Amino acid sequence: DASLASSQFLPWDPEITKKWLPVDFYFGGAEHSVLHLMYSRFVTMVLSDLGYLDFEEPFPRFFAHGLMIKDGAKMSKSRGNVVNPDEYIAKYGADTLRLYLMFMGPMDGSPDFRDDGIEGMGRFVNRLWRAFNQYVADERTSDVLITKLHQTIKKVTEDIEGFDYNTAIASMMEFLNLWEDEKNLNAQDAKLFVKILAPFAPHLAEEVYQRLKVNSQRLKVKLDSVHTQSWPKYDPKLVVEESVTVVVQVNGKLRGQLEVKRQISNVKSQIEKLARQEQKVSQYLKGQQVKKVIFVPGKLVNFVTV
Repeated sequence: DASLASSQFLPWDPEITKKWLPVDFYFGGAEHSVLHLMYSRFVTMVLSDLGYLDFEEPFPRFFAHGLMIKDGAKMSKSRGNVVNPDEYIAKYGADTLRLYLMFMGPMDGSPDFRDDGIEGMGRFVNRLWRAFNQYVADERTSDVLITKLHQTIKKVTEDIEGFDYNTAIASMMEFLNLWEDEKNLNAQDAKLFVKILAPFAPHLAEEVYQRLKVNSQRLKVKLDSVHTQSWPKYDPKLVVEESVTVVVQVNGKLRGQLEVKRQISNVKSQIEKLARQEQKVSQYLKGQQVKKVIFVPGKLVNFVTV
């Protein structure tokens, strides 16, 4: 009887139900698939068939995370391989641990917690701190760096939506590498990078953001907290990845070619490094002393040997 669906017989308020259900997203372990999800979906479908609910699925989107392991086995007290986060936070800081956990692998994987891994992430955090303190300047950000920044904003934005936190962090590492080569990042552009860093390293990002506010007159807007700011938008014109061919020479003779992204083709340190890694080029440089490196941005690199 349709009258049974009247709100006077329901143990819940239909208006409140419409506001809160169905749940937008369910994040849980794979073991939930057998119990929680089966029961909740079954009950919801029955209530929908009876006319008490206007939807069949309680969770339109579901993501099953993996299980972290230690020493090749699932963490458990009986095995004695449980990681106490307090110890690592005391030694490395909360941001370093947070970044490492997200960087270990895909969210649905089963990564192995390793101490040397978190030490490497600690070095990344220290490099970020040094860059923000030494390489934020009044000068205009170089074209190659501003292009990389907007590509990084795009990558991090998409990776967050897809729960690909590890590749989002990897893209920020790539940006830092280029930033250290280019040195100067304008304060306004530094603010954009801090915003995308904030979900991953909230304490570091907040400290940097407040220092930009207090120590610089370059930022004219009122800054409260980095965590209350709007998410940055990337420039679509800057995220188009074009490839160019860079010729590699040894003593003026063609020894190889590099197919690289346009913005990288203008960075001498990056091109020189890639050229030296080319097998054919490395053979000609083996046992030779490089006297000079001639670089024509976007076109050529020539190793002159003694």
